[in-house]
Amino acid sequence: MKKILITLLIIQSIFVQAQDLETLYLNDNITTHILSRVNIAQIDLSTDLVAGQISNKKIIAIKPKNNENMELGVLTIIGEDYFLQYRLIYTNNMDYADKQINIKERKENYFLNPSFEMSNIDMFKYSKRIEDLKPTYHNVSSKDNKAIIRLNNIIVKDHQIFIDYSIENRTNLMYDVNDIKYTIDDKRVVKNTNIQRLELEPKYVFNKQKTFKRNYRNIVCFDKMTFPDNKEFVIELSEEQISGRTISLSISYLDILNADTL
Repeated sequence: MKKILITLLIIQSIFVQAQDLETLYLNDNITTHILSRVNIAQIDLSTDLVAGQISNKKIIAIKPKNNENMELGVLTIIGEDYFLQYRLIYTNNMDYADKQINIKERKENYFLNPSFEMSNIDMFKYSKRIEDLKPTYHNVSSKDNKAIIRLNNIIVKDHQIFIDYSIENRTNLMYDVNDIKYTIDDKRVVKNTNIQRLELEPKYVFNKQKTFKRNYRNIVCFDKMTFPDNKEFVIELSEEQISGRTISLSISYLDILNADTL
């Protein structure tokens, strides 16, 4: 149903009067970048005269393929909370071409996208509220290489689950984060057996800091998860150096079931 709704919106864009749309001026020597404050779900170009792609979750890059056409069609952008269209016009004047466009929040562009229960801005605001909470988990922790990782809170919001954890570095060395993995692993790993590991990608990461001296805290959001008793949710953080420290925290499914709400 969600895909059908989004498809109908894109089809509808073909019939929108071009003169009612905001215009972007493009040049084949310039890549125009469109920046969104929330994640972009989908783009649609009504023509093959322009190349376009979502270069990351919040940036679209578009460029005309040649300079032979003035009318380049319509660009439709569907974000987490907006539906927006631009009329694309070719200009020979490079100085007049749009180089960077910031999508602004406007009531007329609001669209409750059924693919997202929360936008990344909603997740940020919700994480800020979680950050103000006192820890409710006091016995879920792990210690290694003079570092302690602790579970602070697990908060559920509709079909999203927010995991709040912190790390205390008890050395005088800066901790340079190379990688943070979130996985569902077997509880007991027997030697010479295959490890059953499922790596999860967070929907939202509150703290993107890569270096800390004493204390680090992060809140990550996932789709609500279920897994059997012989599995556990694991947070594993490793340093950049070849011989860098690694620390991990195991969270049982019972802890997940005890998630609180705000």
